[in-house]
Amino acid sequence: MQGEILKEKATRIEKQKNAVEKYEQFLKQVMNKSGGEYSAIEEIVKRFETLNATHKELSEIQFKKEAQLTQMKNDAGFNEKTQNNEIMKLNNQIAKLNT
Repeated sequence: MQGEILKEKATRIEKQKNAVEKYEQFLKQVMNKSGGEYSAIEEIVKRFETLNATHKELSEIQFKKEAQLTQMKNDAGFNEKTQNNEIMKLNNQIAKLNT
């Protein structure tokens, strides 16, 4: 029983190791193809983290701006209806005065 558990753990660890090695190879390829922009894998990871954080911030800003735009459109529609009602009232008053 315990031997099977150890084999399963060993298999999982081997899979994780292979995944990490594959990722490391990928990062080395990126570094080599970057034209000297990155001199170490850590720089690539740091750049990714920076871009990811910036993307998150910009997504939040976009969401807030879209909500503001929706509110402004709703307000503009309400104001337009209010003005149209006021114009109709004034036109009715003018019509009464002309009769």
